[in-house]
Amino acid sequence: MKKSTEQFFKDIEDLVNGWYRDPIEDDLPVILPLPPYRPTDPNAPIAKCGQCGILLYKVMGYACPHGNCPCGLGPIMCQNNDPSI
Repeated sequence: MKKSTEQFFKDIEDLVNGWYRDPIEDDLPVILPLPPYRPTDPNAPIAKCGQCGILLYKVMGYACPHGNCPCGLGPIMCQNNDPSI
């Protein structure tokens, strides 16, 4: 039995409009597209000191000359009460 041209296009339109749904595909999770890739600096500044204004990075070798550095980068001080040293 041959379908009429009108019926053929009606079937195509139904498929396009979503009348046909695969029951297996309905249960599968949807993986969303990834956001566009933007390269980033691996050692970008993460904060700024409120006292001296230095930019703080994840990796840095810096000791603040201020004894009361709010960022915790002040000089390392050792308190030793042992007179023999």
